[in-house]
Amino acid sequence: MSIALLTEDEFLHNNRISQQQWQASLITWPTLKAIGLCHEQRTEALNLTAESYARIIQQCSHVHSVRWRVKNPQHLMEKIVRKTQPHSSTFKAKYLGINQYNYDEIVTDLIGVRALHLFKDDGLVIHDYLMNKWQYEEPPVYYVRSGDDEVFAVLPKDIKVKIHPARLSFATLCIW
Repeated sequence: MSIALLTEDEFLHNNRISQQQWQASLITWPTLKAIGLCHEQRTEALNLTAESYARIIQQCSHVHSVRWRVKNPQHLMEKIVRKTQPHSSTFKAKYLGINQYNYDEIVTDLIGVRALHLFKDDGLVIHDYLMNKWQYEEPPVYYVRSGDDEVFAVLPKDIKVKIHPARLSFATLCIW
């Protein structure tokens, strides 16, 4: 459904946001909807940008495959509601004052690009390749399988490590 046709009640229902959560958030429906509309209009351009990043990343010979996504406008709106609830564990002060003109400076995961690799040691080569191409907004995340403890010892300090249930190890870089 287009954001233009979306009502406040439909949005709250679709995203399982209670009235209590909605009232606790420090954002209005007109502002939130304006952000959603703006993002919806930019989605095609962001997809082209993500595809361009993916093509560059795929040039690294140690990358098996690359996946990307552009954040869905309603998911973006739901995230903003979560981040603007002052007494919640997800509250982020930087989201206060967010609007359709500045949301793309505040939200750092409008585009997500994931480089997958088959061998553990490839992760460090890919990391170096990516760091030579871009500066990151947030530290890269290196997902490892449970039991891959030896990987932690050799990773650069700027990489966040998380355990992932999938069989493959992969790195995620947020550059937008």
